[in-house]
Amino acid sequence: MIPGRVLPTGREIAWHEAYHASALCIAGIVPKCVRSDWPSDFAAGAVDIDWGPGGYRDPARAKDVLVAVVAGALTEGPRGWDWASFPPDPFEVAEGAQGDALTARELVEHFEIDQVDWHHILWKTKQMIRRKDFRRLVVAIANELERVEVLHAEDLEELIAHDRATAVT
Repeated sequence: MIPGRVLPTGREIAWHEAYHASALCIAGIVPKCVRSDWPSDFAAGAVDIDWGPGGYRDPARAKDVLVAVVAGALTEGPRGWDWASFPPDPFEVAEGAQGDALTARELVEHFEIDQVDWHHILWKTKQMIRRKDFRRLVVAIANELERVEVLHAEDLEELIAHDRATAVT
C-alpha cells in the first residue's frame, strides 16, 4: 500500500463500476461481469466487457466502450472530469481513474481514434450521464454491487428489465 493513500470505500467502488456497466448496458453491450470486490491488487473493481462473438474487439463498438470507460472515471471528483488531453494521459486524471485512462489510451491506439473522435466521445459521455434511464440504472447496479459485490450478465439483464418495467416516463 502507498503511504498516505486513502482506499476507496465499497460504496465508491460500487458507484464507479456501476457507471461503467450502466453506460455499456445503455449502449446494448451487457457486460459479462461487474465486480467491486478488489479482483486484483491494483483494481478495486472491474467490468468484463462482452465484445461479442469470438471476443474480438469490434470497431463498431469501440466508441461505446470508450464512453463507458470515461463514464466510470467521472465519479472520481473534479479531476475525474479532466480528460481533455489526447491521447488520454493516466497522470493527468484523478488517481481512481488512472486505470481507466490506461484502458482508454490503449483502445484509442488500438482503434486509431483521432482527436476529433476523442472529443466527440467525451461529449457523448457527458450527454449520456444526464439521461434519466442511465442514472436509474446506475443506482440499481450500485445498490446491488454494494449488496453482493459481483454481478453477472444475467443479473444485469434482470436489473435492466426491472428498471424498464418500473420506469415512469
